[in-house]
Amino acid sequence: MTHTPQELVRIGYSPDDAAKVVGLSRGALYNLMNAGKLRSVKIGRRRVIPATALAELLEKGSAK
Repeated sequence: MTHTPQELVRIGYSPDDAAKVVGLSRGALYNLMNAGKLRSVKIGRRRVIPATALAELLEKGSAK
């Protein structure tokens, strides 16, 4: 079964894309990751933020 790009669900974001999605600056996202308030995964040299981690951040309001 093949999928077109419109059918794919995004499950992870780069810090830049994640910042755009939640409306925060890139620096604010890195501060949250460094403080342990935002989960992220290192894959090779890339940092990926799971979509579920962004949802948890918004639900908890940890960016205060």
